[in-house]
Amino acid sequence: KIFPDVSDEPRLRARGRQALLLLLVWSLALYIYFRERILKFWWDRSFLDYTINPLVHSHGIDRILMPMVLLGRYVALLLAPIHLVLDYGGSNVIGSHAHLNDPYLYLGFAAVIAWIILFILTLIRRAWTAAFCLFASAALIGMVLNLVTLIGTIFGERLMYIPSIFLCILAGMLLVRLPRRPMIAIATIVLVL
Repeated sequence: KIFPDVSDEPRLRARGRQALLLLLVWSLALYIYFRERILKFWWDRSFLDYTINPLVHSHGIDRILMPMVLLGRYVALLLAPIHLVLDYGGSNVIGSHAHLNDPYLYLGFAAVIAWIILFILTLIRRAWTAAFCLFASAALIGMVLNLVTLIGTIFGERLMYIPSIFLCILAGMLLVRLPRRPMIAIATIVLVL
């Protein structure tokens, strides 16, 4: 057939989605294989300098709590980017030990709890776009928190650019649900800030 029947359209769309998904999966697998052959994903701790990433000296409970401190700092900078520092490692701004009087530690735990609640709510309401945005932001933030493995730096605003995209999409999804006047007022305040 040169022109498919209209009745074939749902089947053709399903086959197109399957082909796209297969193409994406195989492209990602090829990229991961190629990337691992050129530059390994895992850093050897002996190559990391304490002045660049102080977490090389974190052990025990600090190895778990320090990523929560970093998450708290990222959340604070996403909400109000007022205390920016050129270098968070060499100037010993963050350090390698978590302190119980550090407000960023509790802000990090609050962010994790809020994320879990929001993710469960999006799954219950079947808000798949919002669930995807939450999952994608968490996956990308997880890469820069030094939780699974240590990365080349302890902290940096530039590391939050891509994860914040998904959070901005979520904020936009919430904003468009508001009535017009409050939406314009909130958008104006956000843009001025």
